[in-house]
Amino acid sequence: RPSSLRQLPQLLAPCNMQSPPIPPPSAADRLSVYLDLPVRVVLTDGRTIRGVLQCLDAHGNIILARAAQLEAPAAGSSTPPRAPVEIGVAMVPAKAMRSCHALAK
Repeated sequence: RPSSLRQLPQLLAPCNMQSPPIPPPSAADRLSVYLDLPVRVVLTDGRTIRGVLQCLDAHGNIILARAAQLEAPAAGSSTPPRAPVEIGVAMVPAKAMRSCHALAK
């Protein structure tokens, strides 16, 4: 412990000058907070899949458990959307994801 507050800046200065800049979080880092939570993934081809985020890799690919494909309601259609198609486990490549949103439990 420094004996006085005047010594504190001298002790901290070398640490601050030598530390490398902190890189921004990657997509995988941002998604990791959603592990074991229900998510909705919109794919680049327009399909939507919901499931529980189980795993992600360094490339941003994800694995969903209890996954189901949701049908988007047709614009201006009065017919209700069909029931979700249960998939089970789904692997979604990062390049196929347009967005990923957390859902309420």
